[in-house]
Amino acid sequence: MKNVYAIQLSNWPPSCVLPQAIGTIWSYAYQHEDICQNYQMKRVFWENQTPETIINEIIDPDVLMCSCYTWNWAETNQVIIEVKQKYPNCLVIIGGPEPKYNMQWMQENPAVDILIPYYGEQVFTDVLVANLNNNFNDVNGIITKDKQSTGNINFDFSNIPSPYLNGFFDWLLKNKIQSTKQIRCVFESNRGCPFSCTFCDIGAMAYQKIKRFDIQRCKDELEWMVKNNIVAIDVADANFGIFDVDEEFVDHLITLKKKYKWNGRFLPTFAKVKGDNILKIANKIIENELDSIFGISLQSVNPNVLKAIKRKNPFTLDEMTNIILDMNSKGTAVYTELVFPLPNDTKKEFINGLEKLIDMPQPFNKFQINQTNILTNSELNDNEYIEKFGLTWKSIKGFTRHYYGNNIVDKVATSTSTISEDEVWDCIFMSKCFYIPLYYYGIARTLCDDLHPTLKRSKVLEKIYNHLCNVPWFLEFYKKMRQHYFNSINNREHFGHIITTDKSQYWPEYAVAHRTYIDNDIFSEIKKVFPQHTDIINFDQNSIWTGNSIDRIVEKNNKKYHILDDRNYDYEDYLMNVYIIGRFNDTYKVKQVKEIND
Repeated sequence: MKNVYAIQLSNWPPSCVLPQAIGTIWSYAYQHEDICQNYQMKRVFWENQTPETIINEIIDPDVLMCSCYTWNWAETNQVIIEVKQKYPNCLVIIGGPEPKYNMQWMQENPAVDILIPYYGEQVFTDVLVANLNNNFNDVNGIITKDKQSTGNINFDFSNIPSPYLNGFFDWLLKNKIQSTKQIRCVFESNRGCPFSCTFCDIGAMAYQKIKRFDIQRCKDELEWMVKNNIVAIDVADANFGIFDVDEEFVDHLITLKKKYKWNGRFLPTFAKVKGDNILKIANKIIENELDSIFGISLQSVNPNVLKAIKRKNPFTLDEMTNIILDMNSKGTAVYTELVFPLPNDTKKEFINGLEKLIDMPQPFNKFQINQTNILTNSELNDNEYIEKFGLTWKSIKGFTRHYYGNNIVDKVATSTSTISEDEVWDCIFMSKCFYIPLYYYGIARTLCDDLHPTLKRSKVLEKIYNHLCNVPWFLEFYKKMRQHYFNSINNREHFGHIITTDKSQYWPEYAVAHRTYIDNDIFSEIKKVFPQHTDIINFDQNSIWTGNSIDRIVEKNNKKYHILDDRNYDYEDYLMNVYIIGRFNDTYKVKQVKEIND
C-alpha cells in the first residue's frame, strides 16, 4: 500500500478548523477501486502544528497532498521542501488558492510535482490512478513544470461524499492532538459565485456557475457539527441567502441548537444582492444567538472604485440607514467593512467615504478596514490589471487582518496610480487609528451622536483631530505608528504590535490607538475642544469598560445615569475580549447604563 499524508494547517490559535478541502477530495478519490486497494491515508495534519513536528511524523511517504492558503503557505512550503529532500520519490501534489496557477510558479517551486487548480476532487483521483503507472500524460487539469492542461471541474458534484458523514472527520477528531480544544468547521451547501469582483479569486470564470449539494446531506452535516460541539461554523457559500433553501438551513440549525443545547456560532457571508430574504435570515440568526452581528461588506463607497473592481453594492447608504434602524430596533447590530487601497482610490475620496459612513442618519454599529491583500489567482493579481491601475504590492511578515505571528507572509497593496504610499498611510491612520477608536470604540460616540446633525459627526471628529495635532503625546503616537507601518511594508519589522506577554500575538492599530488614547486621558483634550459639553464627554469616558468592575452615577444633559458593570478581567484577557473577540460587538461598553428617574 502507498502511504498518503495530507496537510491543511489551520494556523488560527486557539481554534483549529477541520480540513474541508482535504476531506472532500480524499473522500471522493477513495471511492475509486484502484485507489482504495493501493493507497492508505496515514495522517492528516490540520491543527496548529509546527513544521518541525510534522516533518518528524511523516515516515516513508509515497504521496504528500497539501491544501495551501495565505495563512498556511509558509509553514506548508517548509514541510514540502524538507520532505522532498528526505524522500525524493514522494509525489507532492498541492492545490488551494495560494499557488499561482501557471508553469512559472511550478518552476519556481521545484519541490512540488503537480499543482491542481480550482476544484480538485476528480483531478486528484485521476492523478493517483495515473501514479500507479507513473504516467501523467493523459491527465487533464494539472500543472507541472512543463505542462498546463485544461481543467477538469465539470464532474458530478453529487458523487462527492461528505467527510462529516462518512467517518473521515470522526477519525480526525478521535486522533486530534491534546492541545486542540476548540474546533471550527466549514459548511458548504454550494460552490461558485456569479459575480466577478476583481479582488476575489472566486470571481474566476471556472467558479461562476453555482453548483449545489443535496439538501438533506447539508442538514445532516449541520446535525453532525452540532452534536460534535463545533464552536463556529464558517459558511463557505459565497452568497448565503441567495437561495430560498438557505433559510431552511437556518431554521434546521435553530431546531438543532435547541435540541442539543448548542452554543456555537454560524457565520455566513451574505449574498451581494438585494432581498428581504437575506434580512429575514440575518434576523433569525441573531435572534436565536447563532451570531451577534449582521455584516454587509461594502468594500468601497467610491463609484469609480466599484467600477474598477467590477462590484455593485446591493444597497445605497440611504437604504442601509433604514436597514440598520430596522435591525437595531430588533436588537441586531450591523457592521460593514471596506477594502483599501483599491484601483481608482484617492485620499480625498476615501476620506469623503469615511465621512459619508459616519454621517449616515444611523451609522453602522461596527466598522472595519482591511488593507487590500493579494489573492494569488484573482484578477487583481493579473499583470495587465496591475499595470492598468498602477498597483504596487509588497510582501510583509504577518497577516494584516488577524495579526498572528506564526510566520505568516502576506502581500498587500501599498499604492496605486491614483494614491501614493504616503497618502495610503494617511488614510489608514485616519480610519484605523482615529475613526475606529474614537467612534466605533466609544471614546467620542455619544458626543458625536448628540451633536449630530447640528454639527455632523465627521466635523466633531475633525475638530478633535485638529486639536490633537498640537498635542505632543499624539504627535509622538502618530510618528510611532507611521514608522512601524513603513518598516513593516518594507519588510524590516513584523506587521502588528506586541502589547502582551504572548509574543506571537500581534495586535491591530485600533487596539493600540484605543489604549494610547485612554492611557493619555484623551478626554481632557476633547474637553478643551468642547468645553460646553463636559458632561457628555464624562458620560463617554464612564461608558467604556476598562476591565474592572464599575458602579457609579454620572450626569448628562441634566439627567442622571447609573453605570454598572461587574466584570473583572486580568489585563491580557481584557485586551483579547475587547479587541479580538469583541471586534464585531460592544464588549468595550459597560454592561448597564440606566437612566435614573427622580
